[in-house]
Amino acid sequence: MFCDSRARVEQLAVELRERQVNTFVSHSSLALDERRRAEDAFAQARDCVIVATSTLELGIDVGDLDRVVQIDAPGTVASFLQRLGRAGRRAGTVRNMLFLTTTSELTALTAAGLLALHATGYVEPVVAPPMPWHLLAQQLLALVLQRGGIGRNLWAEELRRLPEFAAAIDAGVGDAVVAHLVAEGMLHDDQGMLSIGPAGEKAYGYRHFIELTSAFTTDPLFVARHGATEIGYLHPIGLLTPDKHYATVLLAGRAWDIVGIDWGRHTVAVIPSGTGGRSRWMGSAQPLSGELCRAMRDVLAGTDPDGVTLSKRAVATLAELRANAPWAEPGTTTVVRDAGKTHWWTFAGLRANAALHAALGPLLVAGPQPDNLRIELDLGVDLQQLSRRLADLEADQLAPSPLAEQLADELKFSDCLPAGLALRIADARLADPPSVHACLAEPRRGWNGG
Repeated sequence: MFCDSRARVEQLAVELRERQVNTFVSHSSLALDERRRAEDAFAQARDCVIVATSTLELGIDVGDLDRVVQIDAPGTVASFLQRLGRAGRRAGTVRNMLFLTTTSELTALTAAGLLALHATGYVEPVVAPPMPWHLLAQQLLALVLQRGGIGRNLWAEELRRLPEFAAAIDAGVGDAVVAHLVAEGMLHDDQGMLSIGPAGEKAYGYRHFIELTSAFTTDPLFVARHGATEIGYLHPIGLLTPDKHYATVLLAGRAWDIVGIDWGRHTVAVIPSGTGGRSRWMGSAQPLSGELCRAMRDVLAGTDPDGVTLSKRAVATLAELRANAPWAEPGTTTVVRDAGKTHWWTFAGLRANAALHAALGPLLVAGPQPDNLRIELDLGVDLQQLSRRLADLEADQLAPSPLAEQLADELKFSDCLPAGLALRIADARLADPPSVHACLAEPRRGWNGG
């Protein structure tokens, strides 16, 4: 059973065990021994359920799995195919997946759109993240550390072996990064010999520069231990109740009472609990692609996914969704005025909508941010006003995404880059010109629901 959050995995595992179902759990915040139990169950156990996040999508040599169950919907066709492929591996069986959408009608629409998109043969292309310049800075620091120092005129020949780094070096990005690192004290320049500077030691020297060995950041998790046994990892936001008492948490599919917290060592002492609890981890939902959002529009307009059996509840839910969106039409964006609000239903995906939202300026209503499917406009805006605003808009000349600043702050090694460079990387990774182009190229129409 796949869920797309660790908290959902834990809650579901507890509820299954309360019903005497032999249940195993796998997600990234479990201790290695706990994850290995789930992997062993994958290959050897019988009559059991494994509840997991995407940790079990890849790499496990599965045994005789009968059914994959997806709670709500993954965000990509590729993820769906990996999860579907966990079942039907042995002779005489077929791959099958049951979607159970539980949280809202939107998740049902997402699942139906995903299956409709898959039926067309579409799978997301593999595209390397653009501008890996923060990794150039990381590799430069690591090279200096490895060599104990390197000449300012020699490091480039070492790192340009990677084509992406070579392009950045030829464009002058490498020299700008070195100048910034020296200016900030990350590197020390002694007559052309680069070595780790005091700021570099302070930022990355902890535990023998272990932070230089990974290119991603992780939450400051606390290790949960029952006696000498390590259970897994908890985020500090879930350790205390609102009235500042120790919380009861879910981890490894069981409830635990916290009995002690060592804030300095980032450890939590727990004992088994007889009552339910909850766990929380920080995370953000992935934006949906323009291709998936347009497939969701096709479903709203009446398309049922091929090769899929719909339950009675699914049929009823889709019928209700379609009844609430009589304006939906394939290949068309719609300005809908209804219930005292005006929305431009773009079906372009969050990244494209964020860029379009930033470009619409005075046409927007104050406050609401765009989502994957629509942008809220000022109540008085009509189709003609929107079309005039968009007439001269170039998809590749939009302002930086308003989401870019947050991503730039979260980018590991962004402190190793000159001012503005991390923002350029973040904007390049959030930009979605193809979906913006597709949205602007589609005909637009208005619909007034009263």
